[in-house]
Amino acid sequence: MKNNFLPLFYFTLFLLLSSNTLSSQQMIEQNKLWSYYTDTGLIGSWPDTHPTGYTTIFTFGASEMVDNETYYRLQTSYQFDYAAFWEDSPFLMREDSLGRVFLKEGDLPEIIIYDFSLEVGDLFEDQINGCSYQLTSKDSVTLISGGRWERFNFDGGAPWIKGLGSTSFIIPNCIGSSTELLCFQTGVDMEYMVDLANEGIDLCYFIPVSTEDISPTGISIFPNPVFDAFTIQSKEEPLQGKLIIYNSMGQRVYQEEVHQTPRKEIDLSAYPTGVYYLTLGNLKQKLIKTN
Repeated sequence: MKNNFLPLFYFTLFLLLSSNTLSSQQMIEQNKLWSYYTDTGLIGSWPDTHPTGYTTIFTFGASEMVDNETYYRLQTSYQFDYAAFWEDSPFLMREDSLGRVFLKEGDLPEIIIYDFSLEVGDLFEDQINGCSYQLTSKDSVTLISGGRWERFNFDGGAPWIKGLGSTSFIIPNCIGSSTELLCFQTGVDMEYMVDLANEGIDLCYFIPVSTEDISPTGISIFPNPVFDAFTIQSKEEPLQGKLIIYNSMGQRVYQEEVHQTPRKEIDLSAYPTGVYYLTLGNLKQKLIKTN
């Protein structure tokens, strides 16, 4: 009889090694979005959707050539304006093959704001704030999508995540900060989100879907407008994949894995009236919740 043990052994070993492999990732890419929350500590501060702070969204705009180097313009938006207005910041950023991230403002010389080539024990000089901190350890974080990215832990300043940046602010610093990374995504996939359950904050403000409906053949959603519950029904291929519902501000309010079913019912009776966006595979649908 043929012995199938060795092929099975090597296949299992391959899966184990693959699951422990850190994903290689560039930080400076145009398909990424960061959401940072700034706690001002002032009741009724602007914008006032949260009583003590506001959310700022970051992304990268078009590439620009400066001194034969390719940079990307850092762009900002805010929770009221996201997806409607992006403002160019004065900062250009680029990343080299060693994992060093450079910041350039106007005619000033560029400075290094991240160095993902650091080894444990190395010092990093913060050229913006004039202080330094030591890399004490490296580990990894598991993303929502399942990938694992390397994390750099320092004796001063917030941790860095390779491919994402600082968990304190997109431009890191070695002094105390009232800003915190809430959410981070690549493309349409949410990769990182802090546990907001005990903070009373739910301000990611990403709407990573087109507001134009896309209904694959044989799939219907009814009723719409939605009073209490609605149904997704497929007359052809079974429904499969990650079902996500966003509110009009881009907050992810519902998520569920759907497994090979022709029909799925979702209860929205506890949700406030308004506009919602649903995604499931290629399906994208605007929902109107009403009383």
